[in-house]
Amino acid sequence: MKPKVKFLTVVWGEAYIERFCSLSLPSFLASGNMPALAEATELEVVIMTCRDDFQTFEKNISFRHLRGMCPVRFVEIDDLIVQGIYSITLTLAYARPIIACGDEMVHTHFVFMNADFILANGSLSSLYKHIIDGRSIVLAPSFRSIAEDVEPLLEHAVNTATGVLDMLPRPMVELAIANSHLTTIAKTLDQQVLYSTHPNQFFWRVDEHTVLGHYFLIFMLCLKPERVIKTINCFCDYSFIPEMCPSGDEVVMTDSDEFFMLELQSREQEWGMLRLGKMTEVEIASSLQEWTTNEHRRAANHDLVFHSKDIPPEIGIAKAQARAFIDKIKNRLTSPKSHIDHPYWIPGIEAWMKRRVSSGAIPELEPHVPKIPSPAVRHTRAFLRPLLASIKPLSPNWVDSRLFNQTIAAILDDSAPDSVLVVGEIDHFLNSQLDVSRFAHIDPKDIVQTGDKLIIGDNGGRYSHVLLYLKSDTPDYLVNLIKQCVAAMKPNGTLHFFVHIHSNPGIDIYRLHFYIADTLLTLTESCAVQAVGGYVNHVSRVLLSWGRSGIPPGNLKYRAVALSGKLIFLLTGLMGNITFGLKAPTSKIGPYCSSFVVHAKLR
Repeated sequence: MKPKVKFLTVVWGEAYIERFCSLSLPSFLASGNMPALAEATELEVVIMTCRDDFQTFEKNISFRHLRGMCPVRFVEIDDLIVQGIYSITLTLAYARPIIACGDEMVHTHFVFMNADFILANGSLSSLYKHIIDGRSIVLAPSFRSIAEDVEPLLEHAVNTATGVLDMLPRPMVELAIANSHLTTIAKTLDQQVLYSTHPNQFFWRVDEHTVLGHYFLIFMLCLKPERVIKTINCFCDYSFIPEMCPSGDEVVMTDSDEFFMLELQSREQEWGMLRLGKMTEVEIASSLQEWTTNEHRRAANHDLVFHSKDIPPEIGIAKAQARAFIDKIKNRLTSPKSHIDHPYWIPGIEAWMKRRVSSGAIPELEPHVPKIPSPAVRHTRAFLRPLLASIKPLSPNWVDSRLFNQTIAAILDDSAPDSVLVVGEIDHFLNSQLDVSRFAHIDPKDIVQTGDKLIIGDNGGRYSHVLLYLKSDTPDYLVNLIKQCVAAMKPNGTLHFFVHIHSNPGIDIYRLHFYIADTLLTLTESCAVQAVGGYVNHVSRVLLSWGRSGIPPGNLKYRAVALSGKLIFLLTGLMGNITFGLKAPTSKIGPYCSSFVVHAKLR
């Protein structure tokens, strides 16, 4: 009997479906990919998308080609889609058709394919070798490149008559290496210009045609569950392997000649994680310690080779250097994280639930998501936590909170709440400072995706004040955002930009200030700036963060010394916070600015 295979992909929204059908799907249809898999297996393609998007696929020639090759089924995920929290939606969407299989899942190979992946011809034929061997886990790396540079070249290579993108691994690797994404370059260790604050992969340039990689986070290409699951309890790339395939029977596609998967991302993807300079081994280990599970650390052992020509003899030296580096990093790591109650999953799923529009139950989730303290406060005595939280000046965000609350108070002195529009992504800071339900509120991403209809609609000329809560430097996005907000405002209304720098330390505040001012030149004659923070405030913030952290376990003498040190930090930080925080905001943005607000009166 042919092995049973379900090919899973998640994509929704007309623009994303069009992009998927124009590049990703054509590459899946190359002769050595899905046609070969459909011939050798009992293949079904399962697409998780919105109900309204079903018909969008039917218009595309590549999709019609796919329909003629194997069964295709749609699974609705309208209830899972939450704007801005893609990873949770992706995880639940992948889980839905798997869990729906019930006991049959242990007899099925599930192939996972993100909608922005491009496959070289022959990749799925190579995967079939591991499927027929009955392997439970097949892992495969993707290589990230700049979408804006690579997409036009790939689109030109698509056969317009058949809707197929037929490109062999080496030409695709050559294209990928030549257009490596900045996040890929930042994780390349034989350069010292750029680094990522959250590295999960590492690269070494062997020569101009060859790159060696070691991935802590590697894509779960194909899983054959060893046991039946009914719910999920963490992100798919954290939990699916230990929950479905606890034996660890895995194989990795290590050579790009065998399997190559190109990942296209916009040029500015994860720009906030990039810094100039070089990260130390201590810093790298500290970052990995925050999130890596046993499965992540096991995956990092494998040499992954991407090459557009024959592998050079120097690969042996590069592999030895890479393994020595990985060993040194691993020696600095303590116990791995468990995927259960993972510190990234708990706040992620809580935020997802808060922003979810649909109110129905999610059968793929456990009925209760336990709340656990972060590792930093796990050993702090319970009675200290509410005490510290009740003393507001002990908060590192106290100075920012005062400026924000002063801004809101001034707005409400001038207008009723129903004349105020708040535009901003809900995060812990904004949620703790403002009862958004009192005001009209919208997420900036929704404005960008829906254009002027969502924000203007019947509300054109309704708002006398618009408060924009900004956390990132996105000038193109900001220009569109300002235009949308102005269109919804009354004449002579006031636009307020609250920029919380502490929420994004990598923000270029001067660049952002320039774009705010440049955009407003034709709309207003003057702007007032209020800024808080400074070097003293910066030091106080650091001391308060240290002081509020938990006391690690140890003997009584050690804990007494640690407690004394933390009390000193708290008192010193408190004095600095109060001294600096009670000062009036300045009209200039300094180098250690913590937050600032721009008030722009429209003409």
